[in-house]
Amino acid sequence: MSMKSSPGRRLQKARHRMFGKLLLLLPSLQQHAAWQKFEPTIGGKFPREVYENITQKCSNIMGYLALMSYTSKAWSKDVHTTTDTRSKWLRDLAALIDEVEPTSHQVTSALALLSAAISAGVPLPPFIQLPKPYSLNSRLEALDSGILDSRHVEEPGFSAYAVMHVVSTLMTDDLARLVDCVKELVGETDFSFTVGFSDEALSGSQGDEGKGKRE
Repeated sequence: MSMKSSPGRRLQKARHRMFGKLLLLLPSLQQHAAWQKFEPTIGGKFPREVYENITQKCSNIMGYLALMSYTSKAWSKDVHTTTDTRSKWLRDLAALIDEVEPTSHQVTSALALLSAAISAGVPLPPFIQLPKPYSLNSRLEALDSGILDSRHVEEPGFSAYAVMHVVSTLMTDDLARLVDCVKELVGETDFSFTVGFSDEALSGSQGDEGKGKRE
């Protein structure tokens, strides 16, 4: 991270650029939705409330992800360069956080799917698998039964862990609500079917049976 040409530094710059674009884009979307109050309803009413809910949920998720990114710096190896300053508690927590990647991948996939559905105006597929909050408490206690005791409150990463645990739960809840808002806007593909028989079909089948063998 100390070298400007390192992959980590490039990734950090790309994240900062994306965060800056979102900070400019979300307020403009909120302002655009507010202006729809004064637009003539030609061709149908604009779903302003749905768009406002989508914008609000996206803003919340962006804030949660930014906060998670900031708090996770407490577990970075660059902050604690020596083994002595990096306690066993923090090493166990950092090792456990590395296993959260599948959950973060599900969040990215869900957001990409929602973006594609809104951009193309196509309904969402049914049975979307949303990520669930990562159970850090049980996994930490599996490593050490006393890892969440009050004696670890002064650990450099304990407050960051508490923030991460709360924010990840809030983020998954808002993501589920965002899916519901997008589903209300573009709809959902229905693969269910029903089998029914009309009176004409029944009468036709009975007539065909009557045209069989006659003795």
